[in-house]
Amino acid sequence: MSIEKDLDSETQRRLRRLSRENKRLAYELSVANRQMPHLWRMIQSCPDGLALLQANGTIVEHNDTLSSILNKPGQELVELNFLDLLQKTKKPGSSQKGLTQAHLVRSLSMPETVIFSFESKVVEFRLSGWVDDTGGHCIVSARLIDDSDKREQQLIEAKKKIQNLDEQLREER
Repeated sequence: MSIEKDLDSETQRRLRRLSRENKRLAYELSVANRQMPHLWRMIQSCPDGLALLQANGTIVEHNDTLSSILNKPGQELVELNFLDLLQKTKKPGSSQKGLTQAHLVRSLSMPETVIFSFESKVVEFRLSGWVDDTGGHCIVSARLIDDSDKREQQLIEAKKKIQNLDEQLREER
């Protein structure tokens, strides 16, 4: 004897609806699983360094370009705190504030760009984030800036001045 015959009609409808929903979700999962390798290849081939951070700054995933920009082997980056890593690599005696937790928090509502100098490099970091049911997340895009281009260097200096003024205004508020 079938279990369905023992159930009332409303329960049978719910069971059929749940069965259809389960099949739909299984199909969507199979499609997503087929797309993952392609998406990962796209991320790896990106000329910018990319990282997915938790809201506290912990690196969850990253591409090889970011490892190259930060001069760190890829396996060393996962689960490190991105903000701490940048503080350790900035130029000795540098007065720049660099990236802070406040930048990550602000990026959850509005994308933000920060210029950061460390070692012999100047890097533009673009931050954007979102909040979902598992918490806050941030995507970091890192691009090396070529120091040889005078116009670009002037823009870098102007961006730094604007950033400093912006941070001063925020602190004053």
